[in-house]
Formats: sequence, C-alpha cells, structure tokens
Amino acid sequence: MKFTYGNESICYHKEGQGPVLLFLHGLGGNSSNWTYQRQYFQSQRTVISLDLPGHGQSEGAGIGFREYWKVVASLLEHLGVKSCTVCGLSKGARVAVDLAYHRPDMVDGLVMVNSFMHLRPDDRAERMNIYSLLDLDDGGEQWADILLREMGVLGYPSIVRGFKNALKTMNRKHVQQLFYELADVDQRDKLERLECPVLIVRGVHDHFVPAFYATEINGLVKQSEIVVMEHCGHLPYLEKPVDFNRIVELFLRRGE
Repeated sequence: MKFTYGNESICYHKEGQGPVLLFLHGLGGNSSNWTYQRQYFQSQRTVISLDLPGHGQSEGAGIGFREYWKVVASLLEHLGVKSCTVCGLSKGARVAVDLAYHRPDMVDGLVMVNSFMHLRPDDRAERMNIYSLLDLDDGGEQWADILLREMGVLGYPSIVRGFKNALKTMNRKHVQQLFYELADVDQRDKLERLECPVLIVRGVHDHFVPAFYATEINGLVKQSEIVVMEHCGHLPYLEKPVDFNRIVELFLRRGE
C-alpha cells in the first residue's frame, strides 16, 4: 500500500486489528526487516510498518531526517490512527522520539532498540570513517563487512546474507548522506520532555551502539527501563525474534 506525502509516494503495510503497534526500521533498512514481528503481533494488534523516505519502495530521498516524523504523523493521520505504541531500531527509534516530542498525543509508548540520541566526538569520528567506505567502488562490501562485525551479528549467516543482498538495491549514497545528517543531530533535550513510558532494548554484543548510550537514555527519560538481551547484537528482533517479541509483548501489556 502507498500514500502520498507532498509529491512523494511512501510505501507502508497495515495488518491485523486492535490497538496499533508501529514499527520503524533502521538506516538502510525497510519494513520487511520486521517480518517476524509483523507475523506475530498481527493476531492481536493492528501492525503498521513503512519504508521510511528513500528506503525500500518509498520515494523521498530528498527528505531530511528532521522531517521524518512528519511523514510518520501524516501516515497515521491518513490511516485514522489516533495513537499507537512505536518500536524503532536505531534511526527508527530516533524518528519515534521526534514523533513523541512533537505529537505526544500520538505515542502511547516507545520501544527503543539499540539507539543513541547524539554521538560523542570520538565515536562520531569512528563512525564517519566507517560510512566514508561507501565512497569506494566495491559495491559497499568493505562497509558491510565492518558494520556487520561491529553490530555483532556475524554469527547469524542468514542475517549476513540478507544484509549483503540488500546492498544490491540499497541507495548507498543516500544512506551515507543520511548518516552524516544523523551524526550532527542531538535529541537529548527531547528525551527529557517525553511523557510516555519507554523501553530501552540493548543487545550486549552490539559494539556499534555502545552500552553507555542506553544508560544515558535511561537517565534522561522520566519513565524508562533497560532490558539487556545477553546473546544478541544490534538486530535482536532478527537474532532472537521469539525472545524479542515476548519482551515487547510484556511492555505492551503493562499499558493495558
């Protein structure tokens, strides 16, 4: 399914019925990343997922990160959704924070998976070096190899294969430029003003988003807790989907 934001066509999926659960993918990802969650939760919820601008089958590569929350809000209004719980990975969680800050009426709760709200100077420099590898004429192979290692998912061959296959259709220049924009955005002040409950999920083997970022988020949000998944890296919803779904389900039930 598609809806129009401005002049751009945005792809989304709506499945199931009941209270709304919205999934937001990470940088370079798309709505299919949440397949296990979409299949599981649609029996009890209305599950919405979308390809964020310039990702997957969505247009809008010229839309900047700071406007992403408006795209999501427009989709929810288009679907007649008054409020929802949002689950986002990394960049997707950052979009959710913007949505909860600007439209608190739309967000009942927030699940933040391996995310950060700003980058320390040393961490920023290291990440910029990684994303500069997308300039190489190798189809993104070196970038992917380093990123997969840092995310702690090399022990999952299916995830590695899927990531490498996605390189074939990924707009690498768009991903690079979007990361450069993200690197300079600081959302810590918005965290302090969130009124909804927040669940922070961290994979212990994720070196791309170090543990201190989860601790920082927990310290800034009024209602928050951290759940650490001991045998996971950056993508726990793919690495251990059953465990991840149970964690999200427990969070959802607490609000009912």
